[in-house]
Amino acid sequence: MFLQQRPGVSMRGFIGAVLIGAVAAALPALPAFAQSKQKDLTPLQEIDLAKKRDHEAIDQDYQRTVKSTSGAATVKVDPWANMRAPADSNSKK
Repeated sequence: MFLQQRPGVSMRGFIGAVLIGAVAAALPALPAFAQSKQKDLTPLQEIDLAKKRDHEAIDQDYQRTVKSTSGAATVKVDPWANMRAPADSNSKK
């Protein structure tokens, strides 16, 4: 048989040693699991999610700016008005 009873080694001691070894092997991996915020996402998905949040924030800022400026009266400004003669616009049409 695989595990034969030897003097000084009990089955309970062997199982305890195996469990302690398994726990000791798993302990270094715990910080890696604690770092991930959402365990379902891969690193590329996390990057895409961050980009999506950035785009949404930019879009909200844009919409807020458009709403605040849409009510303003638009004034037509002619920068060349002082350079033209008053009869200049009527004679060429």
